[in-house]
Amino acid sequence: KIKSSSAILFRKAFIKTMGKTAKPVFKSVDTPYMVTKSSGALLDGVVTSREGEPMVGPIIVFAHGTLSSANHNFTDELTQKLSNELGLRSYRFNFRFDKSEAEPDHRYKFSGYDDDVSDLEAVVKSLRADGYSPWCFFGHSRGSNDVLLYATKHTSEEFLNADDECKRESPSDPAYRFDANKIALVVTAPRFDMARMSTTIFTPEQLAAVEETGSCVWPTQR
Repeated sequence: KIKSSSAILFRKAFIKTMGKTAKPVFKSVDTPYMVTKSSGALLDGVVTSREGEPMVGPIIVFAHGTLSSANHNFTDELTQKLSNELGLRSYRFNFRFDKSEAEPDHRYKFSGYDDDVSDLEAVVKSLRADGYSPWCFFGHSRGSNDVLLYATKHTSEEFLNADDECKRESPSDPAYRFDANKIALVVTAPRFDMARMSTTIFTPEQLAAVEETGSCVWPTQR
């Protein structure tokens, strides 16, 4: 379910990101936060919150796009503004990219949406274990598709039971005004025609290999 007031606040914050705003009263801080999957593979990210605030409670989870990263495009500036001006905590992280000895298949794939959802599940599990309550998922480009797919796999009842922490927040906390029983999804520039996208990313030789064997090597870098 999408809470309309949440969408309005995000719209205002995003518009401010693109223009000049008054000097914020509060200072935001970035705290490194690593997620360790059950296999031992790591996902690195950053929690952004107001300086001096407890590192628990409601939090927004950001999902980046294809070959992007946690700090690409507007994400870094937007998370700072959400913290400074609205008092909203957020977590942005890097989806899997390089394989590791612990998980040899833990690498980025063009068709790896199930992998992305698996990473999101690990992120949510870790955040909840540490006292955070994910209430909003913000996706950009491929990340938009990821958060939509994640939402289809997880029921509102699951969120309802997991987000009781929101109800114990102080009324002075700006995040208190959000209903703990509602989860917001924010999708920006979601992907639609993926068939066309492949022809702009892969070489003719790679596409031929896919036709012949079902896969190809995709040298990539962030």
